Amino acid sequence: MLELTGLVKRFGSTTALSGLDLRADTGEIVGIAGPNGAGKSTLIHVLAGEVEEDEGTVTLDDRQISYADRPRHVSVVHQELRLFPTLTVLENLLIGSDSNRILRPKASPEIRAVAEEFGLTAVADRPIDACSIVVQQLTEIARAIIHRKRVVLLDEPNSALTADESDRLFQEVQRLKEQGRTIVLLVSHRLADLERYCDRVLVIREGTVATRLKGRAMSTAAIAQAIVGNVLADVEYTIGKPMPHGAASADAAIPDGPGVAPAVDLAPLEGSAANAIEVRDWSDARGAAFAKVDLTVGPGEAVFITGQEDGGGRELIRSIAGLRGCMGTAVVLPGTGNSVSSYLPGSRTSSLFPNLSVRANLCVRLQPNVIAHRGGLLRMDVMTDTASEWVHKLEIKTSSLAAPIGSLSGGTQQKVAIGSAFARNPTVLILEDPTRGVDIKTREQIVSSLRAFVAAGNSILAFSPELDEVYELADKVRVAVRGKLSDAKSIDRSQPLEALAEWVDLMNQEHAAVALT
Repeated sequence: MLELTGLVKRFGSTTALSGLDLRADTGEIVGIAGPNGAGKSTLIHVLAGEVEEDEGTVTLDDRQISYADRPRHVSVVHQELRLFPTLTVLENLLIGSDSNRILRPKASPEIRAVAEEFGLTAVADRPIDACSIVVQQLTEIARAIIHRKRVVLLDEPNSALTADESDRLFQEVQRLKEQGRTIVLLVSHRLADLERYCDRVLVIREGTVATRLKGRAMSTAAIAQAIVGNVLADVEYTIGKPMPHGAASADAAIPDGPGVAPAVDLAPLEGSAANAIEVRDWSDARGAAFAKVDLTVGPGEAVFITGQEDGGGRELIRSIAGLRGCMGTAVVLPGTGNSVSSYLPGSRTSSLFPNLSVRANLCVRLQPNVIAHRGGLLRMDVMTDTASEWVHKLEIKTSSLAAPIGSLSGGTQQKVAIGSAFARNPTVLILEDPTRGVDIKTREQIVSSLRAFVAAGNSILAFSPELDEVYELADKVRVAVRGKLSDAKSIDRSQPLEALAEWVDLMNQEHAAVALT
C-alpha cells in the first residue's frame, strides 16, 4: 500500500501541494485528474524523489520512504520523454540495469521479451533520436516496466500513441496490476482512459484531493465536472494583427529561439494563387518519410494533417517549417515580405527554454531589433508589456513574469509556448499537437485563441494524430499514409466526429493498399 499524508510543497509564494492525502492499494490503478496548475506534476515529482516536500510523509507498505530513497521504489514515465538521444533503443532500455564497473550491461532475455512485446525489436539498434515519437514513447514506457519497481507513475503515457498502441500499452499496465505487487498511478487528460482503465479516480484541485470517484460514479462526465468545478463559459479572444511593437521582416531576420523558422521562400511560384503556403513536388531529402507532396494553405484557413506517426505527416510539417532538408519547391507567405511565420513543435522541451523566466520565454521569438537596443541591451519595458499582454489574453497562471518557466504546470507552459508564437505577430502558424497534454479548460482557451487567429485572416498548418483536435480546429484535413497525402476533406461540424473518424480510417486503408501494390 502507498500512502501520502499531509504533503505540502511551496515554490516561493506559490503553494503547489496543500496538505494532500492519497492512498493506493497494491495491485490498484489509481487515476489522477485535475486542471492545469492543480499540483499533479508536483505530486509526480515528489513521489519520484525529484522534488522534496516541505511537509508530510510518504509510506510504502507501512514503511516511510525518504525523498532520497524513492527512486529505488518508483519508476516514472514523464509526459516529456527523458531518453538519451545518441543511444540506441536497446541501450536506452538498459539504463538503470545492473552492471559492474568494467563490463557494460547486457540485454537479458526478460528485457528482450519486453522489447518484442512493445514492437521495438526491429529498431533496437537504431539511435533513439532517429526514431519516431511513438517509438520513443514506447521505449520510455518499456524501460519503466523492465525495472519492475513497486510503484509505476504514468504521466500522460499515451499522448502520442494511436488507439491500437494505447491498447497494447494498457494491456501491459493491466498485467502489472495482476501481478499484485505494483501500484500504478495514471495521470491523464484523456478522461475516457481514466474511466476505462482505472479502479478509482482522484481529482486534484488547488494542491489537494477535492473529489474521489469509484464505480458507476467514475464516468467521463463526472470526472470532467469535478475537474472544471462548473460549466465552462465561452471564452473569446481578440488575436490577430496588428500586434503591439510590430514585427520585423522575415527575410531580414535570423531566428533567435527554439522552434522559430524563417519563410522557406518569399518569391511566389509562377502562376500561383495568393496562398499562405504552397508546396509542389516536395520530397524528403533525408530518407523516405514523404515524397512528391503537393499542398496549399489559403489565407484565413486552418489545414491539419493527421494519420499515424509513421505516415510522414510530422516530418512533412517540420520540413515546411525549414527544419528538414527537402527537394522540390515551397513558398511560405508569397508576396508579403513584412510577414513572418512561427513554428511550434509538439514537445515543450523543444519550444521553451527551461532556464529562463515566463517573460523571457514569451518574448524569445521576437526579433532582436524589437526587444533590444542597438548596443544589445534588452528593452525590458517592451518585454514586460508584451509578456503582460499575453499573460492576460491567454489567462496564464503565474506568480510573476519573473517566475521560472519550470514553476508552471505543463498545460500552463503550453499556453506560454502558444503565446510566444502569437507575440511574434505571424501571418502563418505551423504547429504540432497544439493541445497535447492540457486540461479541459486550457484546451478550450487554446482552441478559442487559434480559431480567433484564423478568423483574423491568418493561416495554420498543423499535424495532429488526435481526431477530436482536428475536428475542433481544422477547416480542411488530409491524411498522411506511407509518405503520401490524401485529398483534402473540408470539416463539416454539423456531422459527428465519428464521420470524420470513418473517413480517416478509409483513407488509411485505401492509401496503404495502393502503397503495397
